[in-house]
Amino acid sequence: MKDPLEGLDGQEREWLANIAQAEGLTLEQARQRRDQSAERLSGAFRRAAEAQGISEEEIEQAYKSEKYMIEFTYKMKGVKFPGRFSIAAAADTGERVLSASSRGHENTHGTEEDKIKRWGEYQNYLDELMQRNKSLSLTEARRKTAVHFDVSAKTIQRHTESPK
Repeated sequence: MKDPLEGLDGQEREWLANIAQAEGLTLEQARQRRDQSAERLSGAFRRAAEAQGISEEEIEQAYKSEKYMIEFTYKMKGVKFPGRFSIAAAADTGERVLSASSRGHENTHGTEEDKIKRWGEYQNYLDELMQRNKSLSLTEARRKTAVHFDVSAKTIQRHTESPK
């Protein structure tokens, strides 16, 4: 007898087992239902994309790449799918998540301009330190620079060059 969970990762297995238990189905029935739903959604998605004039190649690319899928959903905003799935809601959620994560990154690490300025400060401090202490090795100078700026030595190594 074939294992109905064959080929599924741990999370999918757990999800399928929970669905089967909640709905009083066997694992095989739960997997068949999931596969049928995925086929219906995939078909509806393809038909809607084709109706919007999106090429078959672009649809295939969307299925292969998660990043491209997000961009693809923006083209599909407003398209209604059977059931409760709405591409507009998914795209809006994706926009909010991406926007929030970008803002969070900027709050934590600064804007690109801030980072470039900070990296320049690392280099200037390293240059000055090595100029004052000619016998200091580059590695030791980078360690001292890291301590001064309260960052890791690896950060200094990534963003500085040897002043010699």
